Amino acid sequence: MSENLGFNLPAILGKPQAGATMPRPSETPEPRKKPALGAPGIFMDPRKLKGFHVEIEAVALCMYCGDVNNGASQMLTCQGCGLFVCSGGPDCCVEETPSAPLNSHDFHCPQCSHYMHRPITYHLRAHAAQWSVYAQGMYPILLYTAHEPRLPYLTTLLGAQFEQEYALCPGKLHSALLTLAQKGWDDLDNIIGAAREWKLRGPKNELSVLAAVECHSDPESGGITYRRNQNGRSFVNTVTTVVELMFGALWRDLPVIKGHRGLVLMSCGYMITNPACEKEICTLVTRGYFTFIIGFPTTTLIPQHAALSVTRFLQKIMVRGIAIEDALQQACFVDADFMATTGLHLTYRTTASTIKQVAYGTATLEVPWGARLNCPNPACKGSPLNVRPRVHKKHEFGTLVKFRCWT
Repeated sequence: MSENLGFNLPAILGKPQAGATMPRPSETPEPRKKPALGAPGIFMDPRKLKGFHVEIEAVALCMYCGDVNNGASQMLTCQGCGLFVCSGGPDCCVEETPSAPLNSHDFHCPQCSHYMHRPITYHLRAHAAQWSVYAQGMYPILLYTAHEPRLPYLTTLLGAQFEQEYALCPGKLHSALLTLAQKGWDDLDNIIGAAREWKLRGPKNELSVLAAVECHSDPESGGITYRRNQNGRSFVNTVTTVVELMFGALWRDLPVIKGHRGLVLMSCGYMITNPACEKEICTLVTRGYFTFIIGFPTTTLIPQHAALSVTRFLQKIMVRGIAIEDALQQACFVDADFMATTGLHLTYRTTASTIKQVAYGTATLEVPWGARLNCPNPACKGSPLNVRPRVHKKHEFGTLVKFRCWT
C-alpha cells in the first residue's frame, strides 16, 4: 500500500502538474479552528430535511407554580378549563384529603369550582391559595375589539395584556373580535351570540365591558368608518350608530351592567373637533351606555406609541380598580411623548355621578399635536394649529382633501 495518503487539488481536478509530489499526512498543516460564537446549532443539508420528524413530548405545566410536575406524583387536569395542577408531592400545589382521593376524571380547579358552585374537597398549599384568592377577586370582563381589515395594533396589545392578566382566571375573560368589513358584519350574529352565551352562563350582569374601535374618522362629518366597498370607498356613520351595530343584542344590556364600561375610539380626532360629534359622545356616557370614552384630539395619524399609554391606562382601571383620575396620572401624564404628540380626550362619569368631558395635552398653540402643517400662503402669519383640511373634490374612489389656513 502506498504511503502517499495526501491529496493534490490539481490531481483531483484531473489536471496533474508535472513534477508534483503528494505530501505526507504529517506534512499537511491542520486548519485553524475558529472560536465558537453563540449557542451551538445543528446544521443539516436542507435537501435531507424532507421526512425528518422529531417527536416532542408534551409537557404539563402547573397553573400555579408553573413547574413541570414539581416532584408531584400526578398532574391533575381540570375538567372545566383544561389547565393542569400538580398533586401528590412534598411541594405540590394541591393535596388530597383521605376521604376524597383526587383523580383527573372528576377534578375541577378552585376557579372552576367557584364558577360552577361546586364544593372543593381538597387542600390548597399556601402559594397556590394566594393565586386562587387573587383570581377570585378579578372582575369578569368582556373584551370586544373591532378594526379595519389591516394589521391592528391596539387590538393586539389589549388582547395580549388581558390574556396574561386573566391567565389564572378561567371563564372570567371573553374576547370578541369584529373585522370592519363585509365578512365581519356577516359573522356579527355569531360573535354577539357567543358573548351573550358567556354572559348568561356565568357573570350575568356582574362584569365589565371594554370595547375598542380602530378605524378612520371623516374630516367633513366627524363620523367614523365601518366598512369599505369593493372600490375601496369608506362607509361613514356616527359613533353611536357604528357602536350600536357592533354590540347588536348586547347594546340594550350595557346600562344595567355593574362594572366599568369603557370605549376607546382609536381614530384621529375629527369626531372630537366636530362640536356635534363631541356632544354625541357625551350623550353616550350621560345615558349610561359607557362610564368612560377615550378619544384623541390630534387630527393627524396617531403615533403607535400612544397605544402603549392607553393600554396601561385601561389596565389600571379595568384590572387594578384604580380611579380614572389616578390612572391618568400614573399612565398618561407621565408619558411626555404621548402628551406632546397625541394628547387624550376623555369623557367620563365621576364618583359623584357628574359627567366630565376634558382634553389633556402639553402642546401649545404654536406646537400642535401631531405633524406640523403649514399654510400654503407664504405671507400667512397664523398658527400651524389653524391649518385644517377641507374637502376639495369627491370622486368614485374617494375624497381629495386639501389643507388651508382658517385665519
